[in-house]
Amino acid sequence: MKKPSALVKAVYHEHIARFGEPAQSIRYEDAPIGSSTAVPAFVDVMVWPTDEELDITSFATIGMSDREMAKPGERAELHFSLEGDVDPQTTGKITLFLANLSLYPFINHSHLDWWHVIPEAGHIPHFTDMRSVLIHPAFVEDGWSHISHEAQSVKILNVVPITRQELEVYRASGIEGLQRYFEQHDINLFAPR
Repeated sequence: MKKPSALVKAVYHEHIARFGEPAQSIRYEDAPIGSSTAVPAFVDVMVWPTDEELDITSFATIGMSDREMAKPGERAELHFSLEGDVDPQTTGKITLFLANLSLYPFINHSHLDWWHVIPEAGHIPHFTDMRSVLIHPAFVEDGWSHISHEAQSVKILNVVPITRQELEVYRASGIEGLQRYFEQHDINLFAPR
């Protein structure tokens, strides 16, 4: 088992400082079968359940940032938030989905950034019939967007499932049109729709 780099340790400690100890952490270490592409040695997916203050279950990858994406200097970790409690079986499926999604930029020799859309992200647990995701920046002004360690910066990329209709709005009107659609329809980004 590979030991985490200083950067990955810093990312982990920043998450603990902000969220506290996770209720669960699952490590994924297996590279895609038959792939010769360099991917992170491991990705941990940490889970924080709802609490008295926040009715959101939060997930975060730790380890994706160990490798730069195709754009030099670009490193990231994924966050995924759901309204309400999530049962253990769905939690396990979501952690696997996020671990797989964290490999997307490496396998596709690309990078992920805020306002990117992945039209075919695969089955998204808990979000029936939704297969596309929007990569969202912080949800609130002055929200958490980066982790800095020495000379390296890691972006926090929030994964938001979107419907086929929302994907079509994005394709027709760009990100500004999709943001207007969310506002006009009072879309809850943390719940299935």
